[in-house]
Amino acid sequence: EVERVGAPAIVGGGGVKRLLGKMRDFQTSWKQNKKFRFISSRELPASHWGRDVFMMTSVNEEAMWLPGGTRVTFALQTDDFGRPQAFDVKNLEEPGAKGLDRVEGQ
Repeated sequence: EVERVGAPAIVGGGGVKRLLGKMRDFQTSWKQNKKFRFISSRELPASHWGRDVFMMTSVNEEAMWLPGGTRVTFALQTDDFGRPQAFDVKNLEEPGAKGLDRVEGQ
């Protein structure tokens, strides 16, 4: 079970549901500032938030440097404005990672 950080999780009940996605490529300004990045996920409703989730470097320092296209799992929370943010991002391409079979089509 994932511990919640900041605002309450917007998916799941009881525990925090983990979603699947892929790291987006760096944009020049993002790489220079090293403060945030995006994760693309088909598991998010496009009609509500779109398919990309914001990720703050301060809560995902290791995930910040994953190459674009790397398959990941993440938990979701909202910021003070109700926008989704990824936290507890895990690399699914590491040996022994759980959930890789669910993300093959991402």
